[in-house]
Amino acid sequence: MQLSWWDEAFPAALPGFESDFTQRNHGSCAFQAARYSKLVLVRVERAFSGELLAEVPLQVSEPIARLRAAAAEAAAVRPLQVQLIHCSAPLVDSQSAAGSGLKNGSVVQAVLRPPGALVLTASADSTAKLWDSSDGKCLETLDAHDFQVSAASFSPDGSEIITASLDGTSRLWRTEDKTCFKILDGRDYQVVSAVFSPDSKLVATCPLDNSVKIWCTETGTCRHALVGHRDVVLLAKCSPDGLWIATKSMDGTVKIWSSESGKCVQTLHCPGGEAGILNFSHDGSLLLTPGESHQQAKLWVRGDIVAATPDLYTPCGSLRGHLEQITMGAFSPSSSMIVTASVDCTGKLWYAGVTNEPTERCFGTLRGHTADVRCACFCPEGVHVATTSDDTTVRLWSIQDTVCLRVFAGHLAQVASVTFSPAGDLLLSASFDGTARLWRLEDGACTTVLRGHTGHVTSASFSP
Repeated sequence: MQLSWWDEAFPAALPGFESDFTQRNHGSCAFQAARYSKLVLVRVERAFSGELLAEVPLQVSEPIARLRAAAAEAAAVRPLQVQLIHCSAPLVDSQSAAGSGLKNGSVVQAVLRPPGALVLTASADSTAKLWDSSDGKCLETLDAHDFQVSAASFSPDGSEIITASLDGTSRLWRTEDKTCFKILDGRDYQVVSAVFSPDSKLVATCPLDNSVKIWCTETGTCRHALVGHRDVVLLAKCSPDGLWIATKSMDGTVKIWSSESGKCVQTLHCPGGEAGILNFSHDGSLLLTPGESHQQAKLWVRGDIVAATPDLYTPCGSLRGHLEQITMGAFSPSSSMIVTASVDCTGKLWYAGVTNEPTERCFGTLRGHTADVRCACFCPEGVHVATTSDDTTVRLWSIQDTVCLRVFAGHLAQVASVTFSPAGDLLLSASFDGTARLWRLEDGACTTVLRGHTGHVTSASFSP
């Protein structure tokens, strides 16, 4: 007897046929719906244990991404943390249920990966690379750019990657299948940075033409060109609520723009434009910018918090104490503290409260590096700080007494960036020696060296 597509997809409808799956689910509403429509009911089980996570009805034309999202919701994790396996082969997000061979009653295994399972690196060799953080294996080389990759980062939900390049383009990639699905080409000379909005729907890019471009990630079209700066824009950051975009320029200003309309709502005068500082606090109440000189930083508080004012942000204090240019600044997870790094070979810790007394802000100086300090960040719990330096080392510090707890040595050149793993048990560093390294905080051991780039590695980050 020749079977139709309907009969192949729904064998339970054939006379005399009743699978185990049918017997288990015959009374469910979802199963009854699947028998009489172009749906397949897929059973998603946790790998190894066989625990049922979800029974998901899918249109045969729907992509696997829909199934993965449902499995992630059932497991209370991000979609990026779910790898779906069917018949010993991984399922690809962009494929349809029918194209993946899923039929009514198919059983799919879900392998749950922890946060930070992937590492993303950007390099001057014109590529970005994806790595498995557990064993250091290179999973994919993202090699579509023609010149140095100046920035690479995961979207907040981990499903996409943005790369920006000095070839004048930015590219969007799917994390799961590592394919480039959108080219953001503004006919720009060079793109020096790119950042996602909190909802992953927008990307802000900084080309070297004094503007910032806002792109829709779904369509790849430019929604707004933010024009108004008189010199190169080096950084753009989105507020945590996604309503505002802050841009920092060499013209000595920081501008705040509406992400919806693309209009500039406020210009902040920050003469120390060379300082590599621009960050919103995690709660969105504060903004950290360059100060009156490149050795200073300035703190701004949202206007509706301190007083009725037409300004979105109003100044609430300065961070003064570094002897040379500040290279970066970051807020603690609680938004109550700030760490800054400087070419004066130190880092400094500051209170982020609303006060106009600069002498009260600095509560610790991190001394020990013997060359410029390039990067500093807080651990997820906010009790430790990590710093990197041109002296080729990474250092771990206690916030309570500003004591250096550990020195991580092994890189052969300047260490450009450092970040903590989501669990807070590992450090990830990127170096101009062409490698990234994973370090264990417990004993300071280098667990993995990520080798493969042929140029400087300028940044490295964990997946969410």
